[in-house]
This record gives sequence, structure tokens and C-alpha cells, in this order.
Amino acid sequence: YYWVCDALEVYKPVQWEYGRLNITNTVLSKRKLTKLVELGIVRGWDDPRIYTIAALRRRGVSPAAINRFVEELGITTASSVVDVRRFEQCVRDDLNRTVLRRMAILDPITLVIDNYEPANIVIPNDPRDPSKGESSLPLTQKLLIDRSDWREGAADANFFRLTMDQPVGIYQVGIFTATRIENHPEQGLLIHGQLDRRPDAPKPKTFIQWLPADAPTAEIRLYRPLFKSSNPDDAEG
Repeated sequence: YYWVCDALEVYKPVQWEYGRLNITNTVLSKRKLTKLVELGIVRGWDDPRIYTIAALRRRGVSPAAINRFVEELGITTASSVVDVRRFEQCVRDDLNRTVLRRMAILDPITLVIDNYEPANIVIPNDPRDPSKGESSLPLTQKLLIDRSDWREGAADANFFRLTMDQPVGIYQVGIFTATRIENHPEQGLLIHGQLDRRPDAPKPKTFIQWLPADAPTAEIRLYRPLFKSSNPDDAEG
């Protein structure tokens, strides 16, 4: 190509040659994506389970996160498959810089503070960036925590959260120690306990998220990988 341009003494445009970027557990081929859309396997070009620009925009991924991901990989002529976790890390880094942190409980169970005293809990919008300010939540007698943060049996070396014989830290609130379990006919599982808010209280193994029992509800959508194979381009069929 360059020899022809030189021989004819014509303008020689700059060419960039690079290999196609592939990400694990998905396909980026337009031909294969078109087939997924046409067969109705996905719900259009903005289905959040695929990696088109429209789909990433719908998931809330910013242009800055996509650009950062591509810049970190660099340009290569070799065809490569990049672990999707590298892309997700770029998205998290961008969100850490640009948005305020909020707590959410996806599978709630209830803690009951038997020694309850009303309080207003101040929570930083970003623990690593004081310039983002603070928010506040009311401390209610009943708190919601995620079911995965509780274990009815004895704790082991790999479980740092709440059990009957292991206290847990409630983020920005204090140390909660379970004392008894109540199976309420309407409210379900209630874990009663004592809350220690002393500054010099023994430090727990970990701190967990929480919400007031009357916190507003929201619709949360969780998306799993569209393909089980890490490299579906190599899979048969």
C-alpha cells in the first residue's frame, strides 16, 4: 500500500493496525451480537448483559471509565482476551471519584437493639474524600442488615460477621452483640442484642452495612454474565 502511494506520489494517510479487543464471558463481534439480537436471546442492542456502547450507557458506565480501560490496555496487533474484572475495576475507580457512596440491603433481616437510645448517625459520603461532605441517618431500634452478614451457627476462622458468639461492628454506629433470636410470625427473623457505642469498645473483626427499618425501598437489578464460557468465541455452537 505504501509502495503504491510513494510510486504515484500521492497523499499517504496514516494507518493504525490493531487487534480486536475481546472481554471474557461475552462476545464483541458485530456479527455475533446481531445474531443474539435477531434471535431474541438479548432484548436489543442496549441489553445490559452485552457490551455495546448503548448497553454500557444503560448500565451507568461513564465514557471516562471506558477510555481509562482502553488506555490501560494499550494498542497491540495481537488478538487477546481481557478479564472482565479489569474493566469492572476501571468502572469502580471512576465511580469512586465521581459519585457519593450509599448503603443498600438486598436481602434484609432485622436487628433489634434492646438498649436502644435515639441518635442521628453521620456518615461520610466518601471515607477517602472529605470534600464530598456527609449524610445522616436516624438510628432506629430496628436495623436492617443483609442476611449474608448473619450466621446462626458458631463462627469459624473465615467468617468475621455476626453470630450468637461473635459481635460485629455496625458501620459508624457501634458494636452489636446478639443475645437471642425471635421468629416473629409477621416480621420474620428478629435478632435481639445490645449495642455498645463507647469510643473505647473492643474493635470487632469487621463492620457491616445497615439501614433503618423504615428505609425507603428501591428496585435493584443484578446482571450476571451472559455466557458461562470465559471465551465464548472459542466455544462450539
